[in-house]
Amino acid sequence: MKTVHFIVIICLICSMSGLPGNTRRGEKSQFASSDDISLLAHGLYLLGKGLKEHTNKIKGEMNAVLGQLNVYNSSINNLGSQVRLIKSDEKDLQGKALKLEIEDEELHKRIMELRNELRKALQDQQSVANKVDSVEGKRERILENYVEKNKSADVPFYRSATEFQNQRIDEVVVLLKAQQQQIDEQNQQIQLLVNKISNADLDPRKHFKKDVKGSNSLGDQWSIQNEASSDSDCDQIFKRGERTSGIYSIQSKGSQLLQTYCQMTAESGWTVIQRRYNGTLDFDRSWLEYITGFGDLHGEFWLGLESFYQVAHRAKYILRIELEDWKNDTRYIEYTFKIGGKDNNYTLQIGQVLSGDLSSAMSDCKALPFSTSDRDNDLHTVINCAEQHSGGWWFSACGEANLNGKYLRSRISRRPDRKKGIFWKTWKGNYYSFKSTQLMVRPMEIAN
Repeated sequence: MKTVHFIVIICLICSMSGLPGNTRRGEKSQFASSDDISLLAHGLYLLGKGLKEHTNKIKGEMNAVLGQLNVYNSSINNLGSQVRLIKSDEKDLQGKALKLEIEDEELHKRIMELRNELRKALQDQQSVANKVDSVEGKRERILENYVEKNKSADVPFYRSATEFQNQRIDEVVVLLKAQQQQIDEQNQQIQLLVNKISNADLDPRKHFKKDVKGSNSLGDQWSIQNEASSDSDCDQIFKRGERTSGIYSIQSKGSQLLQTYCQMTAESGWTVIQRRYNGTLDFDRSWLEYITGFGDLHGEFWLGLESFYQVAHRAKYILRIELEDWKNDTRYIEYTFKIGGKDNNYTLQIGQVLSGDLSSAMSDCKALPFSTSDRDNDLHTVINCAEQHSGGWWFSACGEANLNGKYLRSRISRRPDRKKGIFWKTWKGNYYSFKSTQLMVRPMEIAN
């Protein structure tokens, strides 16, 4: 296009040089006029300008093409790298496939060996069975011969005597179990009486305190400090102005003084019933131990069913359950509840869920008595849930939670330990054992 413009300009210059008036008549022009030169210069300027723009345009197009070529080259290089990775993965897979083939052959050989051993064991079993049958046949023949030779009343007499002895043995076993239960109840009553007598004999103005640390029974941790406490729970201590979590003395109306661990929050004081976090304390305990309590208030402990009842049965209380998994994630749930006394086997009635980010696993706990391995109070007709799950708890049949099970690490791999850990089915399932757990209570109505 620019070339066409140049040709047109040249033609105009040439035509203008031959116009009339540009030369005198009869004279030939030897030099171009200034106008012609100006016109020519302007034309050359436009031509140069057009050529420059055209060159810049071509240069930009070439740069764009080069950029696309660079992108294509980069893509080709990436594809090459991916192809090399695929080839490397292919080699790895071939190596793994070869290894699996070798392992498969070894496994096949092992299976054949086990089959041979099983076949041999079955043959040995059959041989033993044949020998047993032979011995049984000989025994029966000997007995038949004996009966034939001694057709008297001796054999029926011995049979009846044996049956009578077996019956007597069964009766003795039943009596022993009943006596053991009575002994447990008497031991419990003796422990409670000892505690009451200790408190009655001591002057309330004197300072008396047993060292809690190292004691394995909270039944031994009843104490009197300075004077009889008027605080019935940890929330009463909070109302007095105490804001530090720790061990305090409380005393419910009509009950003996005891020490407990108080968890202080910004709103109230919680009386801790159970705390576990390191597995140093075995919670697979007897009925009597669960009643009186066990453990160390400085560490892991169970406050005791009787203490739980004395603290929480006179008013409306909230039960708070806190769980922590092995990734240090924590959740909690708060219930309304009621707890019965010894005559009702410390029956727990769970009410409504008040708050928390933990799904309920105790919705079936409408009126469940406490159960241990030596006091089977659960609702299952065949299984002793405390024996199957370990520890004592408010089992139904056998329920979706047990926070007093064995202290195990995370998910349970050993089949015998499954469902024996500290589990809460609605979070992590039955086979996950939690890192820490805490049960605590406070009154529903708290003063600001």
